Order: sequence, then structure tokens, then C-alpha cells
Amino acid sequence: MMKLAVFGLAALLAAGRPQDALPIAATFSTDHPRPLVGEPFTILLKAELSPGTSLVSWPDFPAQWGLLEVRQVGELTITEFGDQAREYRQPLTVVLWEPGDYSTPDTMITYQSGGLSDTLLVDPLLLRVASTLDQDDLTLRPLKPAIDLTYVPPALVIAGSGVLMILMWWWMQRMRRARLFGAESANIRALDRAMLANLKRIDRQAKTPPEVYAAVAECLRDYVTQQFQVAARELTTAELLGRLQAQLSQPSMNRLYQLMVQADLVKFAQQEPDRGDAQRYLEMAAHWIQSSARDHTHQNGHSEG
Repeated sequence: MMKLAVFGLAALLAAGRPQDALPIAATFSTDHPRPLVGEPFTILLKAELSPGTSLVSWPDFPAQWGLLEVRQVGELTITEFGDQAREYRQPLTVVLWEPGDYSTPDTMITYQSGGLSDTLLVDPLLLRVASTLDQDDLTLRPLKPAIDLTYVPPALVIAGSGVLMILMWWWMQRMRRARLFGAESANIRALDRAMLANLKRIDRQAKTPPEVYAAVAECLRDYVTQQFQVAARELTTAELLGRLQAQLSQPSMNRLYQLMVQADLVKFAQQEPDRGDAQRYLEMAAHWIQSSARDHTHQNGHSEG
């Protein structure tokens, strides 16, 4: 019983005896342990070496230090005290990019004391990056103002489209008439150009549909008179076409027959054409003159050959 009591007392004395202190102490610290996402902050590594202890190696800090992005590694400063103790300090500027809990990676400092080398593992620094969304904040805030889009009434869009289509139709008609009544060939004769110009003037004048038919028919008779030396104004349609059988090709004769008969129907049979009919009649006459001019040029080319 006495031996057991002595053994227990010895164990208590051994447990209460302070262990030898290490010759080096190192810590990480920061004044901003709860940074925001993407916010740079500073971590300081400090090491204190007791007298008679020397530093063998100091840790390196790469650009990607664990999960921390190292933006800048500050200068390592050394402070010496009168008792030959030293203090090492080095600041690091780092950034974290996601919310969560973090700690500094394992960091080793190698030192020498009493002729022996050893390594100290620096205690990690705990960090927490808070989310920018506060889950406990239930305050209702106004929504972001809507983008101001100019409202265009559908009726205005439809009206604008209609006006645009009308302008396009007018421009196409104008271009078609310009080609129709224009001198397309460099070899077209002055007579053909003059007759096409007359048709163009008729098209521009404010005539009623029957007046258009009559004016175009007179223009065609004048053209035939000068082209074939026939007194076209003094002949009926049948007589005129009979005189021209030897002068015109069958397709050209058929088209001229249609033109003259339509004019006679309006004049003598009192047919009432509308403006669309008059416009088509005028265009057919212009086509016939152009075709006649090409036939004449072709015939002259064969005769010269």
C-alpha cells in the first residue's frame, strides 16, 4: 500500500513538471479574418527565435498557395534584440474567390539550436469568406428598374410597312417604265426613240383611259407611216394590216393587230377600259416599237452581210 502511494505521487510530480520550451515560435495572423470574395487581405507570418537559435530555411510562397491566390509577397524583415534573439516578419497579400472556411497550407520553418536542426510546423490560420448574400436578411428591397424600351403601337408599324411597300411598288414601276420607254440599244434609230418618247409623254399626261387608247393608236399609226411609208392615218385597221403583211414578221403583225383592234373597240364599240387596262395597253405599244426596232436592226445586219 505504501509503495502504491509513492508511485502515484511520483507520477503526479512528473505530470506537473513543465516541458522544455521550444527555441522558436511562429504564427500566422491577419487583421481581416473574414474577407469578402475577391477582396485582397494581408496575412503576416512571424517567427521569434531565442538566443543561440539560427534560421536554416524560410518557407516559399507560390502564386497559388493552396486555395489562396498570392497577389504579393512582402519583404522579409529581421529584427535583432540585445540578448541575440531575432524576430522574422513577412507579409503576404492574398485573395480567396469562393465563400467558405479556409486555412493556410502546411508551412515548415527549419531552424538549428544546440547544434541540432529541426523543423517547426506553423499552426494554420483559420479564415472564413462570407457569402455576399445574407441568409438572415429578410428585408424586402425594390426590384431593379426595368429597361426603358420605346413602345411602338402596332397600328403605326402596320401603317409604316404599308407606306414602305407603296414606295417600293412606285419605285419598281418607275424603273420598269424607264426601261420600257428608254432606248435600250445603242443602234436604235431616232424614229424609235422619238416614238418611245411620245409614249412616255402620254403616260405622264392626265388622260382618261379612252384618251390613252386613242393617243397610243395615233402614235402607232405615225410610227408605221414613217417606218414603212404607208398613209396609215387614212386607212382602216384591216387595210393597214393588209399593206404591212410583206413588211412585218408574223409575230410582229399579230401584236400590231391586237393593238389596233383594241383601240377600235374602245373608239367604236364604246368599251370602257379602266386605268389598269390603259397602262397595260401603253406598255404593249412600247414593247411592239422596241421589238420592231430590233427586227429592223437585225434585217439591216443581214442585208449588209
